[in-house]
Amino acid sequence: MIETFIWAAGNRDTNALLACLAEPMRESMARQLAEQGAEEFFKSQLWIPCFRIVDRKDEGPDEVTLTVELGPGLSNPVKFRRQNGAWAMEP
Repeated sequence: MIETFIWAAGNRDTNALLACLAEPMRESMARQLAEQGAEEFFKSQLWIPCFRIVDRKDEGPDEVTLTVELGPGLSNPVKFRRQNGAWAMEP
C-alpha cells in the first residue's frame, strides 16, 4: 500500500493515489486536487523517495499500524484499515 502511494505520487496518478486513502482522507485530498489542479497539487507536496517499515502492530483483523522510517531518525506511525476488501491509509 505504501509502495503504491509513493508510486502514484511520483507518477502523478491521481486515481491510484486517491485509491490508497481511507474515505475521510480521500475526500479531503480529492477536494485539494479539484481546487488546486493536479499539477499545482503535486508541485506543492513533499514526496518520499524511499521508506522502510521498522515496526508492525496488528490491531485486529482489519486494522494495522506500521511504523515507517522516512530517513535516519524520521519514523512515523501510519494506520491502515481494510475497507471494502482493500487496505487504505487512515489520517
